[in-house]
Amino acid sequence: MPAKKVRSRKIQAEDISSAGIASLVVTAGFNLGANTWPGKLLIWSSIFIVLLLPPLVAAALNVIDDALKYWQWKSLRNSLEKILHKTADPVARAKLEEDIKKADQELSTTTLETMRGIHAEEAEG
Repeated sequence: MPAKKVRSRKIQAEDISSAGIASLVVTAGFNLGANTWPGKLLIWSSIFIVLLLPPLVAAALNVIDDALKYWQWKSLRNSLEKILHKTADPVARAKLEEDIKKADQELSTTTLETMRGIHAEEAEG
C-alpha cells in the first residue's frame, strides 16, 4: 500500500531563531552610539525583538507560503484551461477536465487541512 501523501508542517515560531537578528540590532545600536537616542532605542529594543520576532516572522512566512501555493495552483489550472479550450479531441478534453477537477480537489483539501491545522506529524501517526 502506498504511503499517504501529506503536506509538510507549517512554520512555527519555535523554528525561527531571533538571537542573530537581536545581535545585529544591538551591534547597529552600538555603531550609532550607545549614548544617542537611536542607539539606545536599538539596543533596548533587542529585548523585545527576541520575544516578538519569531511569531511575527512565522506568521509572515505562513502567509507567503499559502499565497505561493495558491499562485501555483492557479497557474496550473489556468494552463490546463487554456489547453482545454484549444483541444478538439473528446478523449483529451475529458482527461483535461479530469485533471482540472483533481487540481480543484487538491486545493480544497489543502484549504481544509490549513483550517483544521492538520500537519504531517498528525497524519503519519
